[in-house]
Amino acid sequence: MLKAEKSRSVLSKKEKIKIEIKNISNEGGKILTETKTQKKHVVALIIAILIPLAVGGVSALLAAKDMRFYDIMNHPLLAPPGWVFPIVWTILYIMMGYASYLVFTADTDPDLKLHALIFYGAQLVMNFFWPLIFFVGKNYLVALLLIVMMWVAVLISTIQFFRVRKLAGCMMLVLLLWTTFATYLNIAYYIMSITPMPIPR
Repeated sequence: MLKAEKSRSVLSKKEKIKIEIKNISNEGGKILTETKTQKKHVVALIIAILIPLAVGGVSALLAAKDMRFYDIMNHPLLAPPGWVFPIVWTILYIMMGYASYLVFTADTDPDLKLHALIFYGAQLVMNFFWPLIFFVGKNYLVALLLIVMMWVAVLISTIQFFRVRKLAGCMMLVLLLWTTFATYLNIAYYIMSITPMPIPR
């Protein structure tokens, strides 16, 4: 009897050890999975922020020489100094990149995310070409038409982002407000470009 009880206790101890080992391995597996997931999220966030920064950076680089013309232009009311634009746009690019990351990683309808990101991508493409048309080409009318289309794309993407994640929508709302202001400036510069300047007497 004593031997049987001893053998049973030994077996029960072995079973407990096996169970503990399994639990430890499962926990270790979960930790590894979570670590891999976190790394993927970090990489996705970095890429999401780098995309708009790259778009804006390359566009600004191509138009850099002609952007200097802004400082000697006749400016409408509320037009900010030239140094304001790179600061504002850098902040906006980071915000919209983070917003796109929130949408991309959201646990929601894939079609909804896809539609939101399509309009997001469309406004980025238009954002790339606008400085080239406005500063390099100095075609204020075409630039105006482009920025109006960009405003519409930003509006739609903002609405879509709100439907996915409110924080992402709020970040895009800041972009929408700035694009509205930029549209006003473009309209003003176009009107000034077609209005004859008074000849000083």
